[in-house]
Amino acid sequence: MAGKVDFNRDIRPILSRNCFHCHGPDATHREADLRLDLEQGLKSTDESAMIHPGQPSQSILFKRVSSKDSDLI
Repeated sequence: MAGKVDFNRDIRPILSRNCFHCHGPDATHREADLRLDLEQGLKSTDESAMIHPGQPSQSILFKRVSSKDSDLI
């Protein structure tokens, strides 16, 4: 059985390499008012949440990063 996924250990480094230049802590460079460097910024209780743990098909972030459409990335 795989261990529990930890945001800071497992997810944040991937987002840092690929997403933080546009969606990180620097508000002057942030696009779409989307901040991906904080775990709480990705989760919410409504349908607009960027991630839905355990349900990648429902996760907006998963759909965008796995898309071949450059307009979605």
